[in-house]
Amino acid sequence: MRPLHLAALITAIGLPAAAQSLRESMLTDAPFCFARTYDKAHLAAHPDQTVTTFRISPHSEVPQNVANGVVLLVQVERRGSAEVLTGAGYCTVGKIADCGMEGDAGSFTIEPRDRESLLLRVGQFGITFEGQRDFVTLEGDRGDDREFLLHRADPAVCD
Repeated sequence: MRPLHLAALITAIGLPAAAQSLRESMLTDAPFCFARTYDKAHLAAHPDQTVTTFRISPHSEVPQNVANGVVLLVQVERRGSAEVLTGAGYCTVGKIADCGMEGDAGSFTIEPRDRESLLLRVGQFGITFEGQRDFVTLEGDRGDDREFLLHRADPAVCD
């Protein structure tokens, strides 16, 4: 096969995935989980990062009845605490997801990095999470808690 024909074939095969929205390809109606637990080496290289674990999944307590949207359960864990802090993100989804946290608790965006990972960016005014004992805000304009590369995980990881 000539190189030009091979390039055209590879491009044609990739087009359907590229044309899909994030809702169709990753934030689907099927159970999903994207998560990351940061190892000691990463945290040592990012001393201003307080988040040790970040997870997103469909919110099981909120109806998922928006065709071009999704409601996410957003969970974080922080250095020095075993508490899981949570929030609900209401997202409009196209090629990226534009999300607002419930109760005017900030915003974030999600964009695909590849078929198995997403990049979550904290909005300019941060996002706030609630726990049993604490409220925590991740600032959107400073520190190392502004972007999180999350990888596809077994849905049980987010339970």
